[in-house]
Amino acid sequence: MEHKINNFIHRLSLGYRLYSKGINIRSIKHILMAMVRRRFRKFSSPYSVLLGVTYNCQFHCRFCGVGGQRQAGQNFLLSDSEIRKLISELADLGVLHVCFTGGEPILRDGIFEFISYAAKRGMVVSMDSNGLEINNRNAARLKRAGLTLVKVSLHSPDASWHDNIVNFKGAFENAVSAVENALSAGLACIFSTVITKGLMNNSGLYRLISLGKYTGAMALKIELPAFAGNLLQSEYDVFTEEELACVRKACDFRFAYYSSVLSDFLKCSCLSKSNCYISPKGEVKTCMFLPLTFGNIKNESFRDIWVRMICNEIYNYSVSDCYGENKNFREKYFLGNYPGKFS
Repeated sequence: MEHKINNFIHRLSLGYRLYSKGINIRSIKHILMAMVRRRFRKFSSPYSVLLGVTYNCQFHCRFCGVGGQRQAGQNFLLSDSEIRKLISELADLGVLHVCFTGGEPILRDGIFEFISYAAKRGMVVSMDSNGLEINNRNAARLKRAGLTLVKVSLHSPDASWHDNIVNFKGAFENAVSAVENALSAGLACIFSTVITKGLMNNSGLYRLISLGKYTGAMALKIELPAFAGNLLQSEYDVFTEEELACVRKACDFRFAYYSSVLSDFLKCSCLSKSNCYISPKGEVKTCMFLPLTFGNIKNESFRDIWVRMICNEIYNYSVSDCYGENKNFREKYFLGNYPGKFS
């Protein structure tokens, strides 16, 4: 019980440090209005939405979840007006947080305007980034636009290993510089890592945590590889229970956490119906890694899609983290095409 209490306190403290800069009079008003809607309209929107705005990226990460979709999806991306309309609808429904992702979201024309539009509607705004474009100028622009938090990818404490993972020379140095630039501009900034077998060797995870603290990053977000995108064409990292225990131990919420500040280790917020993913093409999904689309905002409202989605039978599957952990779910939706870890 004491451990759970301490864990909860650490979560609150970390969440405050990361997101408090995004709380102002406008956002407080938005939060209060969202609570009223939930209470009297009896409609529960997601608390958070992960919004993809492009598939373009300078990196070619081995485990990219949207790898292989870059060329196929470029002609069907949401237009600027469709994105602004979507942001308005999300705000009206009481969504509290929107995270812009990609690809690399800064490569999308209009990203600063999208951030500003979402912030002016009272939502807390964050962004996933590879860090290459987070120079002093862009960091200042992001701050002025209303961005609260930027999550910079870093997958190893060793420069050469990180560059090899993302297939881009100099990526490590740019990631470290991105944190410095973001913090100097007044943005909250953390490192985000997809943990691999290689990172688990030679105390790599703990060295990455130490590096993060040394650079001034405010936290380290840890994700496990998802069997999607580029990982479908490569060898999948299978973690032993002992390795997972090491990751779990590192996620103390003082600095390192898994997936979400609100989530326990190996607990996916998608399963609790608290968030969802909208692709750059407008597809609404429970998760960006699952091959299940419930509708497209080009054709109908997000609200209609969300109501239909959360009533779907997939939420009845019993899982601890990813839907892919459930054998019956895999057999029905993945047609048996899943790694040996789950056999």
